[in-house]
Amino acid sequence: MRMLSNLRSHKFHMNWPLIISTSALLLLGLLAIYSEGIHKTEGSHFIKHCRVLILGIVPFFIFYKIRLNFWIEHWKLLYIINIFLLLSIYFLGHSAGGAKRWIMIGSFTFQPSELSKLITVFTLAGFFYKNQNNVQKFSTFLKSLLHISVPLFLIFKQPHLGASLVLIFTWGLMSFQFGTPLKYLIGSFTVVLVILSSAFVVPGILKDYQKERIYAMFKSDDKGSNYQQIKGIIAIGNGGIDGQGFLSGTQKEGRFVPEQHTDFIFTVIAEEFGLLGSSSVLGLFTVFFISLWRIILRAEQNYHKLIAIGCFGIVFFHLTVNMAMNLNIAPVVGLWLPFISFGGTAIWLCLSIVGTLLQIDHQEKGTLF
Repeated sequence: MRMLSNLRSHKFHMNWPLIISTSALLLLGLLAIYSEGIHKTEGSHFIKHCRVLILGIVPFFIFYKIRLNFWIEHWKLLYIINIFLLLSIYFLGHSAGGAKRWIMIGSFTFQPSELSKLITVFTLAGFFYKNQNNVQKFSTFLKSLLHISVPLFLIFKQPHLGASLVLIFTWGLMSFQFGTPLKYLIGSFTVVLVILSSAFVVPGILKDYQKERIYAMFKSDDKGSNYQQIKGIIAIGNGGIDGQGFLSGTQKEGRFVPEQHTDFIFTVIAEEFGLLGSSSVLGLFTVFFISLWRIILRAEQNYHKLIAIGCFGIVFFHLTVNMAMNLNIAPVVGLWLPFISFGGTAIWLCLSIVGTLLQIDHQEKGTLF
């Protein structure tokens, strides 16, 4: 009876807003990918995406079940594993579209740079936690910069500009949460902007196609580098208020938007479900971020806060830049729409992040799931 009383007195809860918003976004992604492939003669990505989601249960439960202090205690080993995975691309990697980012595993492709985002969050949180008494030291700031410089360089050389920017943004958020003096952060981001600006005149930093994508933002050429974005804008505009109807997008049926199932999956939703459907996507992400932010605010352990804000940085940066790409206000940098775009490692990363957030909630509040 006493044990039963203790169980009743302990406040177990499920983070329903996080779980429901995640599930709804995944379902919306399934519908969009099914619609995108329904008229393809060479086959649809839908079945493969279903398999990816089913397999995604594994990383979800791994990161939900493993306590966060495990990652903190073994952050150095994790860092070595991260570098090893990124280096393996140069020996086992598969090239596509001018980049070498993928490793073939049977019928699936594994992208180490995606997993690297979450591993870097864990290793940075471990580094900051071990140096929490040296927050104000310039040497701590430099060491954190060095910490991300190696994976950042390896990812940039693949090349993958988008993933590189995710790491920089996430490092900035976690450094701010850690308490790094603002002058150091402002100085470092100024240097990053200078380097990115000089990349246009210094040969070898950016690939020619990356420069063309940035130049394309300032011209309207539906046969040039911004062809994909112009056709995407047309698809979004076709949706109107309530859309053309599920499976009925004319731009989609005409295959006018290249690789629409990945970075431009939002244009399928916008064309077929209109402004109402697009607003629903943003509404679900709003619920997701509010739930995530509540986890950050409630967390008492500092390394929990650091990991949660790192997870926030990954999802938020992907969402913001992907939307900007689809609306032709940012260059195409290969960033997918979280939970919705087709892609095995991308979906597994998103599910791993949700598992990590639920683990934080579990440790802080005793979540029953």
